[in-house]
Amino acid sequence: MFRIKAYWNYYWGAKTLYNIHSPYLYALLTFVFDSQRNYYSFYPIEVERAQYHCNTDLIEIIDLGAGSQKNDHSNQNKRMVKDIAKTSSSHESKCKFLHNLVLHLKPQYILELGTNLGLSAAYMHQGCPSANMHTVEGDPTLSQLSQALFDRQNMPNIQLFNLPFQTYLDSQEDYVQKVDFVYLDGNHTYEATLKYFKLIFNNQQEKKLMIFDDINWSKGMMQAWNEIKSEIKNGYVVETHQLGIIIVDPDHFPSQQIKYISWLKKPFSLGIFG
Repeated sequence: MFRIKAYWNYYWGAKTLYNIHSPYLYALLTFVFDSQRNYYSFYPIEVERAQYHCNTDLIEIIDLGAGSQKNDHSNQNKRMVKDIAKTSSSHESKCKFLHNLVLHLKPQYILELGTNLGLSAAYMHQGCPSANMHTVEGDPTLSQLSQALFDRQNMPNIQLFNLPFQTYLDSQEDYVQKVDFVYLDGNHTYEATLKYFKLIFNNQQEKKLMIFDDINWSKGMMQAWNEIKSEIKNGYVVETHQLGIIIVDPDHFPSQQIKYISWLKKPFSLGIFG
């Protein structure tokens, strides 16, 4: 019931492209949410996804958090690789969104917290192959599978860390200070989400982008997202039902915040009726 109510509130407050008047946001959303645009670089990664979907190997997963990484008390369970690929890994549409966002913004230092099987990291890398990228995964088996994918696809600029998130953040302070593009897809708790946000928000980069996954996954995540939005005074805030996107830009004041939905899901919203 909580998730149904959360979606209902999001849906009626969401705007389609027909309601967006900012040229910057209109151009950004038109480009990054265009899942019909395909690039040659997608196909090798989708071959990797297809192979994952056929992989019946049973592996032991160490779950470190809520949704993906809860806390320091690990829970072990055995799952087939194909089941992880189908239920836990980023879907093709989300991967394309991440690729398009990187391609559009051309960040220099990318950080992903929650590698899983490495598909989303591979897509982001292909959006800007020259960018430096750190991706962090707490489970050693998933880390091995992801690293093998990066090696096969010749992606040397992706550096994978098999560490708990906080351990990584404590040990890589210099890199974290330079990060200008962050994708947070793990440890879906109120406390951890706010901690990671504040750390990146206060780093040395004046302009940066942060993506929070599963913002309506729980009451804690929803509360954390609402508090994060209130902190953004300069830039843009874009919310879909699943993703929260923060673009920090000191040149844009005050911040502009919208809930975005595809017009296919809300066809009656044509800029006339809201």
